[in-house]
Amino acid sequence: MSRSFCLPVLLAALAAPGLASAQEQEASLAMQTARTMALGGSGHGLSSSTSGLFVNPAAMGQTRAYHVDSTVLYDPSISRWGFSGAVADTTRERFGAGTAYTFNTISGGENPHESHEFRLAVSVNLAESISLGVTGRYIDYRGRVTANGRLGTKYEGVTVDVGALFRPVRMFAIGVTGYSLSNPGTALSPLALGTGIGFFPIESLAINADAFIDFGTFGTARVRWSGGAELLVQRVPIRIGYTYDDTRLVSPVHLITAGIGYIDERFGVEAAMRQEIVGGSQTSILLNLRYFHTML
Repeated sequence: MSRSFCLPVLLAALAAPGLASAQEQEASLAMQTARTMALGGSGHGLSSSTSGLFVNPAAMGQTRAYHVDSTVLYDPSISRWGFSGAVADTTRERFGAGTAYTFNTISGGENPHESHEFRLAVSVNLAESISLGVTGRYIDYRGRVTANGRLGTKYEGVTVDVGALFRPVRMFAIGVTGYSLSNPGTALSPLALGTGIGFFPIESLAINADAFIDFGTFGTARVRWSGGAELLVQRVPIRIGYTYDDTRLVSPVHLITAGIGYIDERFGVEAAMRQEIVGGSQTSILLNLRYFHTML
C-alpha cells in the first residue's frame, strides 16, 4: 500500500483528553484518531480522512478512500468512558465529507458529567498543494457553569472550525486550524488556533510538530506543544509522541504518548495510550476498529 493510503489508515478514532484531575483545568473533549493521539495529540500537517475530520478538516481529502471508524476510550483516573463513530468519504478527486458522533461520560474527578457532540465536515482541494475545510459542530456539554471568573464546562449550541493545508512539496506539509470560532464560552471547547508541520523523509516514516494556542479559557493565550514520529513496518504502524501542555489551570503538564496497530487492505485495529508524567497522573487508553475501501 502506498504511504498516502497507509498513513490515514493506520489511525482510527480517538477521544481526546478527558477532564483533568481536580488540580488541573479541564482538557478538551474533542475527538481525535488513534494516530494523532499517539503522535502527541495533534497532527495539523499530516492528518487525513477521519483524522482530518477531528483535527484539520482541510486534510480529509489527502487520500481517496471511504472509511468507517468505531472507537472506545477509557480513562481510569477520572472514570471516563468515551464512545464514537465516524465516517469519511473522500472518494472524489476534489471534494471530501465526513460526519461523526461522540459520547463521553465522566463519573470521577471534581466535575462529573456527560457530553454529546455531532460533527459534519467538508473539504475541497483547490489545487494539488492547497486544501480548505470547514467543520460544523453541535455540542452539548454538561457540568458546571461559568462562575467567579472561572470558565465553566456547561454549554449547548453550535460552533465552527475552519482549516487549511499547504503541501508545497511531497515530503512537507503545513496545516492550520481555527477552533470554536464562535467562541462558545466553555473550557471544553475554547476559541483556539492549531498549527503544525508534517515531514515525510521516506515512504514509511512521518514526523510531526504542532502548537495549539488557547485564547478563550484564561483571557490570555496559553500554548500546548506536541510532536511525534510514526514508522510503518509492513502492516504495523509504530508511533511515539510527547506533549507539553500549558493550558491547564495550575501548572504545565508533560505527557508521553504511544500507539501500535495492524492494517490490511480492508480492515484496521489500532490502540493508543497517553500518560501524564509531570504535573498530573491521568491515563487515557484508546481502542479503534476501522473498515476502509480505497479508490485506486
